[in-house]
Amino acid sequence: MKVTLELLGTGENHRAWPILHGTTRIGRAPDNHLVLTEPAVSSHHLVVTNDLTGVTVRDLGSTNGTFLNETRIDTQRPLRDGDLLRIGLTVRARVRVAPADDHSDEPDGWLVHQNTGRSFVLNGSAVLDQLLANLSGPELSALEALPDDPDGMDLPHTVEIQDDHVRIDGPAGSRTSELGEPFEIGPHRFIALSAADVGRSTVTAPDARWTLRVDIAGRAGAQAEVIDPEGRVQGIIRAANRVAVLHQLVQQLQVDEQASAPETDRGWLPDEDLMQGVWGRHWRNKGPASFQVLVHRVRKDLGRLGLAGAMVEKRSGHTRLRPGSVRVVSGDGR
Repeated sequence: MKVTLELLGTGENHRAWPILHGTTRIGRAPDNHLVLTEPAVSSHHLVVTNDLTGVTVRDLGSTNGTFLNETRIDTQRPLRDGDLLRIGLTVRARVRVAPADDHSDEPDGWLVHQNTGRSFVLNGSAVLDQLLANLSGPELSALEALPDDPDGMDLPHTVEIQDDHVRIDGPAGSRTSELGEPFEIGPHRFIALSAADVGRSTVTAPDARWTLRVDIAGRAGAQAEVIDPEGRVQGIIRAANRVAVLHQLVQQLQVDEQASAPETDRGWLPDEDLMQGVWGRHWRNKGPASFQVLVHRVRKDLGRLGLAGAMVEKRSGHTRLRPGSVRVVSGDGR
């Protein structure tokens, strides 16, 4: 299904947010897919699921509750076109559900905000101040660019992916940038990635699990294998830096799974630790731009081999492999 949440009221500036196939976590914490900064919204408030069986909503034990058509819910409930969601005390959203077309689950691409590591879906023309309204107060403060308007940044720009470029329209006119190449607007640095760059997931069901096997010191050298559900190797990643990234992310995910950490907390590795693991004691000389390009190339490799590159998730200052997106094993079979 093609699902959109229309966020209503002055506090959220009437923003529309697409709910892609899979689960969308909503809350105040920066690791949510949709971040709401209202104080009455819990850190991890609710989750909306869009899959082949339909669209559902589930409260995650929030303090101030999730309300469907003004009735508080405590179990998973189906969503229908026109339903009204109230998230906490004041945030309201209208649910829009339409039949899926062949490409409803494929965005045009992703816009990565390099300053914070946050990623936003691009479907058609996107208004930057609406996207960046999802940044938290501390993230904006770090940019030294707190908005005069509390509803969002004063960025009258739109961004849209067109063919192999990203088009940026603003008060000074239009310009284009290559996909995967950084560009700046004020204090903000961005990279736009096409849907083809991050790939499309071939993992469709728990009984059709793909495997990512990473061996940092095998006989054939460092490598990462992508294996389909029938045990066939779809391809191998051998670039040492990219294998080092995957090796560290696999290890962190395994440690957190063994510790039975909540899924929202599993696998997150600080970017500084990840950079140090890749580049050693010279990691500070590389900088965040080099690291962002490296992550982009890892995503592109995974997409080329049949896995969704978006399984490598980003949040402010951290990176992880999304739990449950693929079965991960070390070279020793753990």
